[in-house]
Amino acid sequence: MDVVRDLRARTRGEVLEPQDAAYQGARAAYNALATGQPAYIFRPADVADIVAAVRWAVEADLPIGVRGGEAATAWLAIHHRTAHFSSTSPAGAVP
Repeated sequence: MDVVRDLRARTRGEVLEPQDAAYQGARAAYNALATGQPAYIFRPADVADIVAAVRWAVEADLPIGVRGGEAATAWLAIHHRTAHFSSTSPAGAVP
């Protein structure tokens, strides 16, 4: 099983890859200094998703970058080729 399918099977949240239409919008930087391109972007649905995703990243040997909010400096935590976890919800999602 590939790593993305495995993450999707373990969680309820949204998993985005660079080829997905919503990926660029999800990684859009509010700070011009933050230019990283994560390998995956994960938007957890709940705390259980976060726990499962962290375990998944450790097992897949992927570094983790976390976006904690909409503040511009939050994007400084995004690094190239990481598994990026975003606490922001996609449009229309219920937090």
